[in-house]
Amino acid sequence: MDYNRIIFKCDINVLLLYYIIIRIKMRTTTITRKQTSFRLSEDLLIKLQQEAQRRNRSLNNLVESVLLSFVSEQPNKTTVAAMKEAEDSEKLETLDLNDFKSFVNKL
Repeated sequence: MDYNRIIFKCDINVLLLYYIIIRIKMRTTTITRKQTSFRLSEDLLIKLQQEAQRRNRSLNNLVESVLLSFVSEQPNKTTVAAMKEAEDSEKLETLDLNDFKSFVNKL
C-alpha cells in the first residue's frame, strides 16, 4: 500500500474543503469597494487585459488581486522585529538537516 499516495489524497481533500469554505465565506462577507481610476500606459493595459482573459478573470479582479498580494507581502512590525532579532542574535541555534528531514517524514 502506498501511504504517500493516500496521505497526498487526504491532503488534497483537506485543501479542497478549506478552499470551498473560504469561497463560501467570501460570498457571505460584504466588502465595501470604492470606485477609482488610474492612468496606465496602453501597453500595460493591453498586457493586463490579456492576462485577465487568459486567467478567465475580469480586469478589475486581476488588478485588485495583484495589488492585494503586493500589500499583504509587506511584513508587519512584529515580523520585522523578529527578522532583526534573528539577524543580530548571537544565540542562534543550528539546524540539523537530518533531524529536520526525519521530522518532516513523520508528518
